[in-house]
Amino acid sequence: MMVKETAAVTVGGSSGVTLLTIVFIGLKLAGVISWPWLWVLAPLWIGAALTIAIVGVVLFTLGMIVLMMWLWELRQTGKRLKKKKEDEE
Repeated sequence: MMVKETAAVTVGGSSGVTLLTIVFIGLKLAGVISWPWLWVLAPLWIGAALTIAIVGVVLFTLGMIVLMMWLWELRQTGKRLKKKKEDEE
């Protein structure tokens, strides 16, 4: 059997976010725009903020699912104990 090796080659490139940030910084330094630095760097932090928000929503949803499952199991256990107690009487 012959094993064939392949190598992955990544061609360097810039994302749209990086290019937009560089353009905004250039415009700010050239005096073309008078935005605060917060908005000049917005392409960087907006992406991070969206990622954090999505992760937060996913974790919250998973937490609620686990809580509901735990409460359901607790309720089922209570029903079983109540039935067992009634059977003993």
